[in-house]
Amino acid sequence: SRRRVGPASVQLQSDRTRLSSDNQLAIQITVSGSFDELTAPTSTGFDFHQTGRSTQVSIVGSSMQRSEQITYTGTPRRPGTYTVGPVELRQNGEVVARSETLEITVLDRREAMGPAISPDKAQDMGRFAGEPFFVRPVISVASPYVGQPFVVQYQLFWSQHAHIRNMRKTSEGRYENFEVEDLLSKNQPQQEPVRFGNRPYMRQATEKVMLTAPTTGMYELLGPRFRVESGDIFETRAYALSSPPIAVRVRPIPTTGRPQSYQAGNIGRLTMRGYLLERNLPVQERTVRVGERVVLSIEVEGLGNLLGLVDIRPEKLDGMSVESLPGRPDDGVRVGANGTQGTRTWQYMLSFSRPGQYLIPAIHWSNFDPDEESFVEHKAGPFTMTVTGQPVAPATPQSVAGSNTADKTLSAVPGADA
Repeated sequence: SRRRVGPASVQLQSDRTRLSSDNQLAIQITVSGSFDELTAPTSTGFDFHQTGRSTQVSIVGSSMQRSEQITYTGTPRRPGTYTVGPVELRQNGEVVARSETLEITVLDRREAMGPAISPDKAQDMGRFAGEPFFVRPVISVASPYVGQPFVVQYQLFWSQHAHIRNMRKTSEGRYENFEVEDLLSKNQPQQEPVRFGNRPYMRQATEKVMLTAPTTGMYELLGPRFRVESGDIFETRAYALSSPPIAVRVRPIPTTGRPQSYQAGNIGRLTMRGYLLERNLPVQERTVRVGERVVLSIEVEGLGNLLGLVDIRPEKLDGMSVESLPGRPDDGVRVGANGTQGTRTWQYMLSFSRPGQYLIPAIHWSNFDPDEESFVEHKAGPFTMTVTGQPVAPATPQSVAGSNTADKTLSAVPGADA
């Protein structure tokens, strides 16, 4: 005997009615009955693509019921409120069933994230107690000073008891008006087991940046967003995860007690020293001959805005030339969990064109210590140079042309060909 096919029906459902412009909408279409064509969901506010399809056939007595579930993912085009659907079933070109429409509101990403909270509240682990998945920000400095680098990372936690089917980042963090350096672009950290609330979790740092604010005021950190799908073959739930926006107050450098030697950007727990080199040993005095070269080294060491410091140079004197040595003064600087630290070094080659006693004035330098909230003054030198020998004769047009006499005079100057 022939089995009867039930009447056609179609139902359109979505996993939410409001979403952020950087998220995606999941659409499920459930159809049954006899049809030969199903139209795709359409909307002026979304781009849809099919992501799955499953079919079930049930037989009750002489009736056969075919049911299908088709899933689509919609990517928002822009914020606004949009209608999705309807979708239709057609048989031989004739509409045999039509779904209801859906109204979906797409919010600007910032609007969808709600009010900003303080760094201390955002990092409080008590906010996440009992959650199977969460994103926790870690901020090295809650209220930095202008020009002070600080590190922000976002850690993704998920329970080891959860059955993860898919986990991915749906959007990157946004750090508008900050100077940003990505610290994970070349070294993605591995997942690691941790315990939280006496439960086993996995943790991974998904984003880590070093930020520096060029001006004072209130800033917002908008962290990355994630989508986690958890469940089994019978039921899967999707979770949209993110940290709330974080309000960061950037403080100005005080003006009270600011030394004359202070320059903008000199911030951190830093020390400065300077010295002359003699057989690779630091000294404050040297005796050299006219034309002999001497290295003057200036170092700033510690934790702070090392990469933003202005070059520290000795004062020029008559009869003394100063030349910067090639190389990278930031070779000794590295980025740690709390920002840039290490040693920034400037080296200069000094040489003298005539004999005499040279007193190179002390180099004064100061920085603002954000932990002590005070200025610190440093001094290197003064440096004493005793120069012996004959003065270097100034070049003449004849010597430039290659006079033999001039050649002999220049070659007799110690160090001139070094």
